[in-house]
Amino acid sequence: MEKTFSAKEQKELNKRERILNDNLWKVIFSIAIPLVLYNLCNYLYGIFDTMIVSKSNIGNVDSVTFLDQIKQMIVPLGATIATGGGILVARKFGAGKIEDAKRTANTSFWLCFLLAIGVSLVIIPFAAPFLKVFKTPQSFIDQSLGYFDVQILSVSVSFINNIFISLEKAKGNTKRILILNLIVVAIKIGLTIFFVYGVEGATVTWVASATLIAQSVMMLFGLVILFNKGNILGISIKNFNLRKSELLPILSISIPIFLGRFLFSYGKVFINTEALIYGEAAVGALAISNSIAGSTTNILNSFEDASSTITSQNLGNKNIGRTFETFRKMIIIGISIGIIGTLTLTLFGEQIAKFFAPGNLEKQEMIRKINFYENLALVFLGLECASFGLLYGYGKTRLTMFTAIARLFLFRIPPLLLMIHFCSPGFYISTGIAMGISNACSGLLAFSLAMFIIKDIKRKGMYQDILYSIT
Repeated sequence: MEKTFSAKEQKELNKRERILNDNLWKVIFSIAIPLVLYNLCNYLYGIFDTMIVSKSNIGNVDSVTFLDQIKQMIVPLGATIATGGGILVARKFGAGKIEDAKRTANTSFWLCFLLAIGVSLVIIPFAAPFLKVFKTPQSFIDQSLGYFDVQILSVSVSFINNIFISLEKAKGNTKRILILNLIVVAIKIGLTIFFVYGVEGATVTWVASATLIAQSVMMLFGLVILFNKGNILGISIKNFNLRKSELLPILSISIPIFLGRFLFSYGKVFINTEALIYGEAAVGALAISNSIAGSTTNILNSFEDASSTITSQNLGNKNIGRTFETFRKMIIIGISIGIIGTLTLTLFGEQIAKFFAPGNLEKQEMIRKINFYENLALVFLGLECASFGLLYGYGKTRLTMFTAIARLFLFRIPPLLLMIHFCSPGFYISTGIAMGISNACSGLLAFSLAMFIIKDIKRKGMYQDILYSIT
């Protein structure tokens, strides 16, 4: 007997039809734009916190930016499980295998839920020694340990939010994500301003608490939607399932993504630790430079997420040609965003440096030197964005991990050490050049791997061979 769907479930299925058959430009932008706004809002969290701490003098802004870089190494743990689960859910959803998609959604959710609890229980009690592993100055630990603990709680909550967002994205439902996030942003900004200027003796820990409360509100909304009976991928306790047959496909996709993103974040922490010999201001300048580049990379990541969803659904529905067409269009989009980002950040580099380091000419110069060379490679990151969207959609996450390993250990650290110890152009110029070289080379490598996969798929010619090779 054919399953009948409720009005809400049928609405989700209509979105599936649009992803599979509608104009691709329209599909890409309709999914990506809400994600762009969502990711930019999250990006502005960090910018806003940095600005508030700097302007209000409630703490050391350099310690906050340094600890945030370490926190970013933990974030991918939950985010990548959500990404891997979302890729498989989108593929099954695109194939019309709704019950299979629902089982994978439930496994992904409960895995993220358990990870959220585990991270809090393991890291928070041992936060100080954990930070020392990454050569965190004792002064930073003394000043901002409470801030870091609360941020870890926020990261744990974000694991639940990540799987909620990933499952909504797998269905192409990104507008809901945007609306909820705008509510959360308003709560975050309002609470931060209240805590900093309305609470006597407020510290940076209060700033982190505002983020935790805002993320918790998002989590509550997400849980209501996920457990709603009208949700076609509805989560329930009775569907708790961590069987090997369900876990292994998720982990096989997620673990390489995690290692790749972890190494990407660790690369930044490594350079920060190298900068410690130049003083705390140097560390702050590096973190700020990374934040500036994030204005463009967050947009690229949003389109990457959108294209991986479109690719996964169409792959599940055997629309191989449409996945290649998505990749071609993403190349145009990624390169265009990279060019715009490079021109904008270069032309307004001096004003941006002044915004982040007002009245500190030395720090402004550090930021501009680092950022100038890093910005030149944004076009190549656009190419990487298009390539990763294809590779994620096809489940070729080991290739994205390989790209991340090459970025750090082949394209970034060796040039940096070579320039610092033998060429002597100065630490900040060396750092900027090394980051620019590594981003350019990894973008070209990712593109080459994506083209190889396309050529290999065309050579095989049979859909079933392709499908079995990626699951």
